[in-house]
Amino acid sequence: MNTTLLRLILYILFSLSVVGALFCQQMVNEERSLSLLRGFWEYPTFEEVYTLKFLTDTKVEMNRKTRDYSIHENTLFIRDGEGETRYSFSMEGNILTLTYPDRERGSFTRKDYGEYEKQLVGAFYPSGDPSTEATCLQFFDDITFTLTEYREQNEEHSSTNVIKNKGVFRIEGNTIILVFDEGGVEHTSIRYHTSDGMIDGFLYGEQLYERELPIVQQEPEDRDVVVVVEYPPHPRPVRGGGCPRPEPHYPPIIAPVSPPVVSNPPLQVSTPPAPPDKPRDFGTTRSSTTETGSRQSEQPPQRRGGRP
Repeated sequence: MNTTLLRLILYILFSLSVVGALFCQQMVNEERSLSLLRGFWEYPTFEEVYTLKFLTDTKVEMNRKTRDYSIHENTLFIRDGEGETRYSFSMEGNILTLTYPDRERGSFTRKDYGEYEKQLVGAFYPSGDPSTEATCLQFFDDITFTLTEYREQNEEHSSTNVIKNKGVFRIEGNTIILVFDEGGVEHTSIRYHTSDGMIDGFLYGEQLYERELPIVQQEPEDRDVVVVVEYPPHPRPVRGGGCPRPEPHYPPIIAPVSPPVVSNPPLQVSTPPAPPDKPRDFGTTRSSTTETGSRQSEQPPQRRGGRP
């Protein structure tokens, strides 16, 4: 009696665990589908171009008309004022295939990702993390992300990066939803944005993560161009950031040395030297005659500094 009851209890517990695992897996699959659906899709035909734009977890623009929707497993439910329509769907890469109620199929091609998700693209690091093992959450424009750890190697005094996990993400309101490839879903809270609308910080667990600041250097050529140099990621030096980073894998950029500028000497125009000053000679005012009666002419006055 006791043995039979114990077996029954164990069977019930095992069944509940299996059901719970299946339910969790189904929930993760639906969360992944909600993330992958985000963005703009098109299905061109000879008659017209059908469009789908998934805005949030509950709103979709279908042929430029906003409607409510939900998903369950591989079924998409779209509701409007006239009722609810069910579509079977499947995704493979950037192709979304819908099966209409009349069994006709339409293949939609992704044209763009979600607008809100673009605000998160970049690398984020823990703020003020004094530990020797730093983590980095990096988000890409194809709605994927990676969780990377940087581990110090004391013997060689170098760092190595190890991708701990990855997955897909989406933004719902003020929450970032991370769906990991290994299973599991985590929610993070957005803390603040930059002046241009980009997300600048969020809480992951109890840790504040902040966006990495770009490194701006001059290009090592004789050109006055400012470029962004892609070094291995590192934490920002503001808000008390102390997250270590690996040594850069690129040689340091040496500031260009401008050649000495040789200026042409000014053109010198030679001028004749001025004659020395002479006392002004007014000459005689009266004529004189020699003994033979000849007359000497008057001599004109001399100009100062000029020719006689």
